[in-house]
Amino acid sequence: MPKPPSTVRAYLDALPEDRREAVEAVFDVIERDLPKGYETGMQYGMPAWFVSHAVYPDGYHCDPTQPVPFVSIASQKKHIGLYFFCVYLDEDLQAWFEAEWRNTGKRWDAGKSCVRVKSLDDIPLPLIGRLIKKTPVRSSSRAMRRSGPSRRRRRSERSPPPGRRSRRRRPPRTPRRSGRGVGRRPRFERSDPVDGPAAAPSNGRFGGAMCVGRRISRQDRIVGSS
Repeated sequence: MPKPPSTVRAYLDALPEDRREAVEAVFDVIERDLPKGYETGMQYGMPAWFVSHAVYPDGYHCDPTQPVPFVSIASQKKHIGLYFFCVYLDEDLQAWFEAEWRNTGKRWDAGKSCVRVKSLDDIPLPLIGRLIKKTPVRSSSRAMRRSGPSRRRRRSERSPPPGRRSRRRRPPRTPRRSGRGVGRRPRFERSDPVDGPAAAPSNGRFGGAMCVGRRISRQDRIVGSS
């Protein structure tokens, strides 16, 4: 299996001519209109622009080791994928971008954050430039902060300070039952082996004879003692 490209230039050089022309055109537009604070490189095996850990130390909430994605572009088997993560995080921006794309007359074939195109003629390059200009770094960081874990959850995941024990909730106690005879052992009638005569009622302790699991009533105890 060939090793995947580790740089943007190596990725572009490995593409067929028609694909390389389309990907390079999109790449040049994004690079031209990219606001300050974003970085360019390879992310998830494709050319990408992202918010570095120096700007947003928490990183991507799905994988904190990765910087926050912004835009990516990739040549897939049957299409060219334009991954606008900035659109995925902002519903208002998503609605604006879709409406503007449709107004250009180009075919809209998209998922949640990916627009699929076949060739360079299907890409409205000026609109992509406008989208990039509309999304500064602070907007991406703010949207990432809203979509990440809540502040309460982060606080609950913190470890207690040194020397302070964390409070643990005790399980609820089972209510005690009140009444006569609670906790006492039931009395059982004890008898000798099957062929032998019946023995006197026992006091509830198991002796050497066989026990019969029948509760002795008050009348049985009176009859047995007479």
